[in-house]
Amino acid sequence: RMNKTKIVFILGLNDNYFPSVKNSTDIINEKERLLLNASGLDFPSQDEEFKAEELMNLYTNLFKASSQLVFLVSYSDSSNTSLTKSIYFKQLERIFPKVKKVDGVAYLDNIKYSKYLNKKNIIEKLSNNQGDFISSLNEFEKSYLSRLIGKKDKDIEAGFEKYLPRTRTLEEDTLNRIYNSNTISVSRVETYAKCPYKHFIRYGIKPEEIGDFDIEKREIGNLAHKTLYNYVREFQKHPDKFKSMDDVQFREEIYSYLNDGSLDMIDETRSSNKRNKVIMKIAKKSIFTGIKNVNRQLLLSDFTPTFAEAKFGKGKSIPALIIDLGDRQIEIEGIIDRVDTLKHEDKTDLIVIDYKTGSQTFDLTLSVNGIDVQLPVYLKVASEAIKDSRPAGFFY
Repeated sequence: RMNKTKIVFILGLNDNYFPSVKNSTDIINEKERLLLNASGLDFPSQDEEFKAEELMNLYTNLFKASSQLVFLVSYSDSSNTSLTKSIYFKQLERIFPKVKKVDGVAYLDNIKYSKYLNKKNIIEKLSNNQGDFISSLNEFEKSYLSRLIGKKDKDIEAGFEKYLPRTRTLEEDTLNRIYNSNTISVSRVETYAKCPYKHFIRYGIKPEEIGDFDIEKREIGNLAHKTLYNYVREFQKHPDKFKSMDDVQFREEIYSYLNDGSLDMIDETRSSNKRNKVIMKIAKKSIFTGIKNVNRQLLLSDFTPTFAEAKFGKGKSIPALIIDLGDRQIEIEGIIDRVDTLKHEDKTDLIVIDYKTGSQTFDLTLSVNGIDVQLPVYLKVASEAIKDSRPAGFFY
């Protein structure tokens, strides 16, 4: 019943555009809505209705095309910040497995009067033809370059390295010498998905970091992990001990872990610094509050801690996750902060938990694009390691 259109272009199938981010102004937020629904009151989700309507609009436009459908996905925005594909685009790729993929950059030369594209083309030609740069420009680009120089354009003055970074492919033997191991961590996989250049610096060149007198976030994170590990191990051995503790006893117990951990990790010179003393006091208070919440959850939960800092990889009690690339195999290794289990007669439910000192939420779109994959990988590894188990969830 719809008017047929020969070609339909679907633009902006990136995760930050579609599904679009709705700034909620509702009086009742999503958590409150779920609590009200659980109590018997029916409150429909406006977010779900919004997403359903948006998805319906996409499907409607897909069926308008009588000859050709063109999906447009951007690799980066105008500031060169990388963009990831929308989760819905991933679904469309499965629906249309034979879809023809074309790099749209090849067609940009046909757009002559775009300020942004011409500026980008000028700098790209500068990077490719530094010896004979001017002759590579067409008349419009020459005129526009003259105008940019007259306006003292910062991007032109700084050169193509600032505005449009370019990379050079290394020889295979060089790559094999830099990356001389087929064993990698989940964090490394995520780093490459976010920024290959950052991965090259951190895991390829491996520059030596200059020591700093201040306490670093990484050290506070390590202290939190070590304290949580000691607490969970003690909880595994003596769960009733924590059930009978009052607040004062619990505080003394956790602060004994914190104080021992800080002495092992931070030398006396830095720990005596007044600024560092304040930082450590705040950090310990924050870590204690977090462990207090964890303790309350464990005392109320039917799940019990089974593994703390469970190492998996080659030669470990839990085997590595093997990724077969055809010509070689990659072994994923790592450390799962905590695995909790709930035993039934025939099955064991399990959940994996990863500790974060900052705010962290799981993003399905990022996970589909290879960035937020830590928890799914950990859950798969734990499920394969524990016999007759079934995954029940993962949490930060």
